[in-house]
Amino acid sequence: MKKSLVNLSMLMFLCTASVAVADNTGKMYFGAQYAISYFDESGLDEFNPTLFVARFGKYINDSVAIEARIGVGLEDDTVDISTIDYTLELDTLYGLYAVVNFPLGDALSAYGLIGFTEADATFSASGLSGSADDDGLSYGVGLNWGSDVALNLEYMEYFTDFTTLGIGGLVRF
Repeated sequence: MKKSLVNLSMLMFLCTASVAVADNTGKMYFGAQYAISYFDESGLDEFNPTLFVARFGKYINDSVAIEARIGVGLEDDTVDISTIDYTLELDTLYGLYAVVNFPLGDALSAYGLIGFTEADATFSASGLSGSADDDGLSYGVGLNWGSDVALNLEYMEYFTDFTTLGIGGLVRF
């Protein structure tokens, strides 16, 4: 998976001359991402459930946007510790963020985002299960390649022990 992401990143950099970046002021956008999460609970091995994240945003000027996100778990992850299977399933994720874009060329831009996230998850082990929720400050960085239709690669730290690496796309209108 990491090799595929590196190859996609290299392709994005090689193709940047073919699309021009337009003025985004007042534009809205919708995006979708497939993300692999990294959940590191102390005393347990790392869990890697996957999720789908929908992104909705509006540019308030050419560089700054306000973005809302809704995410749902796609696939849970199970870790075996001392013959006991521990399972983590991400149920939902909601967030609101400020996004600042930095043009890097004709079609490539980097961005940083910061905001607030709430997430719900289900843990289970040995036939017992329970739910947990967390909320707090979140931040991340990413790359967009394209103008009105863009490919996207992103690293996001939703919480101290919960990060994601996502790949997706977005459409500005």
